Amino acid sequence: MHGREPTSALTLIALGLLPFLCRLVLGTLLLAYSIPWGEKLTAKGNDAGNIAAISFEKIQVLAFAVAGVLIFSDALPQLLNNIFSFFASLHQVTDRSQPPAYAEFNARTLLIAVGTLLKAALGLWLFFGAHGFANFWRSMRNVGTPKPMGN
Repeated sequence: MHGREPTSALTLIALGLLPFLCRLVLGTLLLAYSIPWGEKLTAKGNDAGNIAAISFEKIQVLAFAVAGVLIFSDALPQLLNNIFSFFASLHQVTDRSQPPAYAEFNARTLLIAVGTLLKAALGLWLFFGAHGFANFWRSMRNVGTPKPMGN
């Protein structure tokens, strides 16, 4: 071996557990804030008791919100890995006395990182903007439909 190893066993364990821990934290947040976030997703109304009729529009909003959470949780581990690789490459560029421990952050990995960032942003946008996305989707469904003639 030349010098020290590129990564220690503790670092490898931490990187292996990081995706699991991120999903655990996100799941805990979803459970802890389910009531306020659920109230943001549902319309305000004076329903009798706890029984509420759910419309197609409400189901569509919930479906977009769930899809957003799934997309974001899928992108998060890859995003954190890309951030780690980026900072490791920066450290490699600034400290040339150490042997190269990580692959350089080149144009291809930069494009992958940008794509992952956009995927995570889309997931967050779908989750927090589910009402707007459902309204947009509804308006796109009605494009090209002939309108009745007004008198």
